[in-house]
Amino acid sequence: DQDFPVTIFGVNFPSIDNAFVLFGNTRMAVLSVSPNGTSITVGFPAGGLPATGPLNITVRDQSTGQQDVLLNGFNYTSSVGRSK
Repeated sequence: DQDFPVTIFGVNFPSIDNAFVLFGNTRMAVLSVSPNGTSITVGFPAGGLPATGPLNITVRDQSTGQQDVLLNGFNYTSSVGRSK
């Protein structure tokens, strides 16, 4: 299973070496950061996340400790267990 790319848009994102991203309490693999710091692409796990519903998105610059949180920035709905 491969991760599904999800792109976050904003400003002043850190470099890929310093970017730390959480969806809820789950750390996301950072796949890329745009050269101008306006987008980060993370790998959404193919197996899904442990929590469903609205999740906060946290982006932290590990070199400075600065972070920002987008409250309820991602709404995750799992298809597991749903009837087709």
